[in-house]
Amino acid sequence: MTSRPAPNHPKTLRRAPMLALAAGMAMLVGACKQEKPATSPTAAVVTPNPSAAAGPTAQTRPVQAKPKREPIYNELADAQLDITQALQRAKPANKRVLLMYGGNWCSWCYRFNDLIHNDPKIAPVLEKSYELVHVDNRSNPKIEAGYGKDPKQGYPYLTVLDSDGKLLCNQETGVFEEGQGYKPAVVLEFFLKYRPGAATPTPTTAPAQG
Repeated sequence: MTSRPAPNHPKTLRRAPMLALAAGMAMLVGACKQEKPATSPTAAVVTPNPSAAAGPTAQTRPVQAKPKREPIYNELADAQLDITQALQRAKPANKRVLLMYGGNWCSWCYRFNDLIHNDPKIAPVLEKSYELVHVDNRSNPKIEAGYGKDPKQGYPYLTVLDSDGKLLCNQETGVFEEGQGYKPAVVLEFFLKYRPGAATPTPTTAPAQG
């Protein structure tokens, strides 16, 4: 029978540290096996918003105001003085005076004004044969009444005077309309009819103011 060394025998004492070290290593390996590897947090998935990429929608997009047009009526002007000065210019130039009643509030006034200044056939006749005076209807109600404008008629409304201030014609412009504008040929016919040198028509309403 092989005898075992006693606990205090030198060989036993030399083995003790090695056994303790081996036991500690075994415990450490076991702990590592039980411990789960740390997982990284799941990144949040962001779904792109097509509408955001495309910019503001029709509901959120600010509405741009329609740009204002340059006024064609001077609401502060002394229209009677403007007419007097137009007659003074018309006399030596052998022109008529064309009064155009209306206002900057009137879209049809802008359309008529654009036509008579930009149409290649009408614009030269206006330039050669007429002194144009824009009369703001809200500031000068007595003037249009004095020249016999029918208050039931809309705007723009026209009055033609000869160079002496004599009333030749009052004309509502509804008969010139076509769609969203005016018939250039009909407007041109009117301008040619009342230009100097044409047969002088009979006044259609009461005489002008004295």
